[in-house]
Amino acid sequence: MNWSEAFNANRQPSDDDIKAFIGQGKLLWSELFSYIDAAYQVKHF
Repeated sequence: MNWSEAFNANRQPSDDDIKAFIGQGKLLWSELFSYIDAAYQVKHF
């Protein structure tokens, strides 16, 4: 399934949705997300 078909303004992806879509790159995504969170102290909604 295409990303734009699965997610839009009315259905935002969860962290698990993103990891499932990325597949084998999910570990890298988690590391990047952790780095951004620590470096920029991002507030989660």
